[in-house]
Amino acid sequence: MISKKRVKENLLQISKLKTVEILKVPHHGSENAAANKLLERVKPQTAIIQVGPNLYGHPNRAIIDLYENAGVRVYRTDRQGAITVNIQKDYYEVIPFIDINN
Repeated sequence: MISKKRVKENLLQISKLKTVEILKVPHHGSENAAANKLLERVKPQTAIIQVGPNLYGHPNRAIIDLYENAGVRVYRTDRQGAITVNIQKDYYEVIPFIDINN
């Protein structure tokens, strides 16, 4: 269990962040008390969850729902394999190895 002091320290660090277009979701998408604050602060368009088969239930369904309900496009390595991000001057493109939408 994370101490209240540690949570306050994490929230202070989050408050210093700027908005981003692409976010690598922390700790394999595990449930996190600060996840909502992070999402509100950085306002990503795209979230990538780096996760594989595990016994911990990662990524947590509530975390996925949090991002999706905020309109964030979520990519997961456990379902889509390697995820490549091609960044250009005026745009970026996310290319999953496995396209689960087709």
